[in-house]
Amino acid sequence: MQPYGVAFCLTQLYTLSQYNNMRKITQEAIRAFVKGKNFKKSNTQVRVFGPTEKPKRIELLLHGNVIAYNEPAYPKHTVPSSFGDRFYFNQLWITSAGWPTNTTKERLNGFNGVNIYQKDFQWYVNGEAWDGKPKYIGSHIVYF
Repeated sequence: MQPYGVAFCLTQLYTLSQYNNMRKITQEAIRAFVKGKNFKKSNTQVRVFGPTEKPKRIELLLHGNVIAYNEPAYPKHTVPSSFGDRFYFNQLWITSAGWPTNTTKERLNGFNGVNIYQKDFQWYVNGEAWDGKPKYIGSHIVYF
């Protein structure tokens, strides 16, 4: 059995302090996104496309609008980890999908490397003004 918190360090999609401050639905959605599992609860959904053992694309939706998605960074590249799991690298992209709401901001802030805040009606991602259009955040590990 893995010690508590190991998955957080390995995925680098969110930190333990971020996780503890998220709404429960965001925690569940981010966990499903990280694991490449389909999820649907209330207004939030995670869709996985491609084979279940190695998804090609993962989307996080809010009210049916894609607000975050993964694209494979290294297709067909898998590496066995020291924990016996298999994983591959994906690129994380975010967007407001034209809906700059507090809920959109809260869901997206669930990802590590994403810090969205608003000042004078302008959204900022990691300190840079953002118009809500798709923005590349970085690469991360997805387990299968």
